[in-house]
Amino acid sequence: MRETSDEPDRLPIAPHPRETLALVGHAAQERAFLDALRGGRMHHAWLLGGPQGVGKATFAYRAARFMLAAGDPLRRAAGSDSLAMPESDPATRRVIARSHPDLHLLRRSLKPDGKSYTSNIPVDAARRVIDRFGASAAEGGCASVSSTPPRTWTGRPPMRC
Repeated sequence: MRETSDEPDRLPIAPHPRETLALVGHAAQERAFLDALRGGRMHHAWLLGGPQGVGKATFAYRAARFMLAAGDPLRRAAGSDSLAMPESDPATRRVIARSHPDLHLLRRSLKPDGKSYTSNIPVDAARRVIDRFGASAAEGGCASVSSTPPRTWTGRPPMRC
């Protein structure tokens, strides 16, 4: 585990949420996500809120791994009570390695001084990611985006009609 981070969404003394397979204290949220998926009520976006360190990014990566894994996520959801995916799953390994072609991240960027991160995500960056959803998923399944909270957006929030 690294003590310092080259990524804005990593806490200084913890593994990156992308690398964290366990999720503690969010069983109800996982059930809500799975219920929405099983019931055909999956929203196009989920807003995760809460204080730093409670597991928002870990939940988002966990949901992304579940949706991006090979096979039909609806079938996987039918027989599952959590979003857990094994570390041996190819999609899980690619998400951890930052190499999955269908996972798009919106994160704060490094400031020009190279010492800290911006406090905002430009809306234009969100729009560029949204434009990618017009194409087919690289691996034929779902496409997923993980983002920092919308309070960090600058300009108008991205809209897609």
